Amino acid sequence: MTNPTLVLRAAGFCFTWRRMSDRHVRVSLWRVDPASGQRYWVTCAFAPDDRDAIRARALALMTWARSIPTGAGQDVQAQAVATSLAITAQRLARLEVPANSVRRTNPARRHAA
Repeated sequence: MTNPTLVLRAAGFCFTWRRMSDRHVRVSLWRVDPASGQRYWVTCAFAPDDRDAIRARALALMTWARSIPTGAGQDVQAQAVATSLAITAQRLARLEVPANSVRRTNPARRHAA
């Protein structure tokens, strides 16, 4: 599908979805410029292929995006980028990397060359 289906438009955001498999869809969050109608991608999440689940995921993404402060003087594109970066940073902060997964190099090997 080249044109994702529009699900919802609210509070300066719009949401689209695209079927990824028989059971899952990708819900994308976009920031919308009211003057031009231009959309700027912010983030996405996956949901079951069910209309209620898609709407619930879209509303959850919007709530999360609205909780992130962006500069009032910024244009819509700058707000989209700032929100996208903040969401990515929050997602990365929640990842737990086990200590034994860090690859350590042998110090003697480094200086052998």
